Amino acid sequence: MNVIKKSSKLYQGLFFLLMLSLYFGRFNINIGFSLKPFMIITLAIIVITLKHISFSRLFTFEIFMLVFIFVHSMTALNLRYPGMSIRFIILYLLIIIFYFTGRSMIRKIDIISMETIISKSGFVGIVASLLYYFMGVLASGMNFWGNNINYYGLMIDRSTPRLTGVASHDPNIFVFYVTLYFFFTITHLNNKLNKIGFILTSTAIILTFSRGAYLALGFGLLLIFILAKGLKKKLKVLITSIFALFTLIFAGNKLTINPYNYIISRFSSFSVDGGSGRLTIWSNAINTFLENPIFGIGINSIREYNLENFSRAVYVHNSLLEVLVETGVVGITIYFIFWFLIIKQSFLIMKNNQETKFIFITFIAMFIQMNSLSILYNEAFYFVVLLLYRYSIETYRNRQENLSKGSEGGIFNE
Repeated sequence: MNVIKKSSKLYQGLFFLLMLSLYFGRFNINIGFSLKPFMIITLAIIVITLKHISFSRLFTFEIFMLVFIFVHSMTALNLRYPGMSIRFIILYLLIIIFYFTGRSMIRKIDIISMETIISKSGFVGIVASLLYYFMGVLASGMNFWGNNINYYGLMIDRSTPRLTGVASHDPNIFVFYVTLYFFFTITHLNNKLNKIGFILTSTAIILTFSRGAYLALGFGLLLIFILAKGLKKKLKVLITSIFALFTLIFAGNKLTINPYNYIISRFSSFSVDGGSGRLTIWSNAINTFLENPIFGIGINSIREYNLENFSRAVYVHNSLLEVLVETGVVGITIYFIFWFLIIKQSFLIMKNNQETKFIFITFIAMFIQMNSLSILYNEAFYFVVLLLYRYSIETYRNRQENLSKGSEGGIFNE
C-alpha cells in the first residue's frame, strides 16, 4: 500500500513540475530552436519512469491530431525551404514525445489531485510573471516612451508597458499560456487559492494590453454566463465581471500605470495600425494559398516565402491561415476535423460533468486567439488536449461503472 502511495506522489510531483515548466518558457536555450524547460522536464520524466511508461487506445481526436502532424510534416517533401521545414518537424517530434509522456503519467493521477496541480502550478506561474513584470517597471524608471524595449517581464510596445511575464517574450502569447488557468480559476472559485489566482491572472491579462486576448477571453466569459445553470449562477458571473470592470477603472485612476487608458488607446489605434500590420500580411497569405491551393508551400515555409515574395520576413499571425498556406486544402480539412472533434468531445464531457466546462471554454478561447497568433506548435495547447484525454477516460470509467450497475447512458454510446 505504501509503495502505491509513494508511486502516486511521485507521479503527482512530476506532473506538477511538467505543468509548472510551461509557465517558464521564456527561459530557454537556442540550439537551432528554443530548448524550453518543459522539454528538459519531459526528458527527466522519461528517465525516471521509463519502466512504467504505457500506451493505451487512442481517442478519435488523438488520431486526427497525429494524422494532421504527419500530413503537415510531409509537406516538407516539396523541398522549398528544407532547412526551415526540418526544424519544425523536430519540434513536432518533441511535442509528440511531450504529449505521450504526459499521457502515460496522467492516467495514474486521480482527477482531484490533477486539478489541485493545475491550481497550484498556475498560481506560482502567475505570481512569478507579475513579479517579473514589476521588476521591469522599476528597471524602466517608469519611463515607457519608446518601442520594442524589454526590461525583464515588461515590453514597451509603442509606448505601452505590456506584460510578457516569464512564459514568453510576447504579451499575446503569454495570455495563450495562462488561458487554461484563467478559466479554471473562474469556474472553481470554491477555495481561497483559486479566488486569489483569478484576481492575479485577471490583473496579468489586463496588463498585457492584448486586443485579441481581450476579445477571446471576453467571449469565453460570455459562454460561462450562457452555460451557467440557474439565475443565481448567472448573477454570480455577471456581478464578478462588473466588479472586475469597476476595479480596473478605479485602480487605473489611482495608479501611475492606468490600464483603462492604455486599453482604450490600444483599441482606438486598430484602424491606424491595421492590427499591427496583420491585415496586409493576411491578404498576402490568401494570395499565396491561391497560388498553391492543394498541398501548400510546405511546413514552416511562410516566413521565408514572405521574405522572398513580399520583402517581409514575417509569420502570418494567424494559425489557421498558416495551416491553409502551408498545407493547402488537404491539410486544413484534416485540421478542422481535429478541431471539430476536440470541441465536440469537450462539450460532451461538459454535459456529463459541469465541473469540466473550463476545458470546453479554454479550447474556444484558444481557437479565437489562434486567429491572431502564429502559435501552431505551442505546448500549452497540447497540454489542454492532454487534460481532455484524462477527463475522457474518467468519463469512460464512470460510464463502465454505471453500466455494471445496470444503468444506461454516457457520452460514449454509439
